[in-house]
Amino acid sequence: MVSDIATTCQVKLEDLCVTAEKRVLATDLLHEFTEEALNVHLSSGIVKWILVVEKETVFRNLEANFFVDKSKHGYGVILTGKGYPDRSTHKTLERWLSVIDVPVFGLFDCDPDGFQIAKTYMVPHYKHFSCPRMIRLIKPEQFTNDVVAAGNEDALMPLKATRKTRRPDHGQDLPGGDRKKIRDILEGLPSDEMTYIKDLRKDLQMLQQLGLKGEIEALDDGQGGLARWLDAEIGRYLPG
Repeated sequence: MVSDIATTCQVKLEDLCVTAEKRVLATDLLHEFTEEALNVHLSSGIVKWILVVEKETVFRNLEANFFVDKSKHGYGVILTGKGYPDRSTHKTLERWLSVIDVPVFGLFDCDPDGFQIAKTYMVPHYKHFSCPRMIRLIKPEQFTNDVVAAGNEDALMPLKATRKTRRPDHGQDLPGGDRKKIRDILEGLPSDEMTYIKDLRKDLQMLQQLGLKGEIEALDDGQGGLARWLDAEIGRYLPG
């Protein structure tokens, strides 16, 4: 809100005696690089992908396990805004994409807040940079069994059928309050038929239909945990 006031009055935050702590974090401290150093690092050609992560805890997990160095798909960079991104987070992503043209992936919870955060990054807004081409890696059907995941993408499966296939170790019941949030997000989506808007709408409707939600951490199980799952997902969109 304070940032909006500063923008409206056409003054800097410092002029209002306000100093905002930046929320942005990036692997290899790229968010702290000078413009010249950043251009040299990114333009070297070693960066093959960018991953935008919703949560700081997930960011720390991947950083501690050296995911950017160990990925089978080459060196990448990870960015997080620690939840809802601030302007510095949007600006950092904009700086990166002004230098390199690589796939951009998004890792968000499969719940109303996760979708709202994804929307903040993807849907154009006059106040900040947006990235409509971002690929969201987590889908609602990943918190159900294969019966649902293999269903017809163009027709939502009946709720009674999907309830029998739920994975209680992964998904959680969707409370009434979350259903209202989903309706609000759907109503706030642009009416155009761009592919990424249609995908957001379809997945939000699927979330409603399944009556389940899931967090990123639920995928951090089994051999290899989240890193192995993430590497496999990224590999689906990168050339072999």
